Amino acid sequence: MLAANETVAEKFYWLEAPFVYRVHEVPDDEKVSDFLNSLSLMGINIKGTRHFDNPKVMQNILDSLRDKEGFDILSMLLLRCMRKAEYKDQNLGHYGLASKCYTHFTSPIRRFPDTTVHNLLRKYIFNAPEPKELNRL
Repeated sequence: MLAANETVAEKFYWLEAPFVYRVHEVPDDEKVSDFLNSLSLMGINIKGTRHFDNPKVMQNILDSLRDKEGFDILSMLLLRCMRKAEYKDQNLGHYGLASKCYTHFTSPIRRFPDTTVHNLLRKYIFNAPEPKELNRL
């Protein structure tokens, strides 16, 4: 399902067609700093960057905490540094999935944005002769 969501999002992104993307922005620096300071107070020092501009940074921190006592709580606190995923008409990437371009329409949960993506796909494939590139989906 992930590949389908990324493929469709990329197609419409490169066509510059109006579309709905599921975006998940980079975690808030202040929350990250608070989390890392809390770890430090517990005697857990994390090496490396204090900025989560790359999802691998968060994954590396999670991996380094895996063998610590209270991992479940620590991982939940780390998760709380994350921003909420949203639907937007701009592609801002999906940090949590480490995806540069993502939409969400394959889930059995039918949220309004999911059905909007379905309706856009239906419109572009069956009803919209312009631009011509859209007909080659």
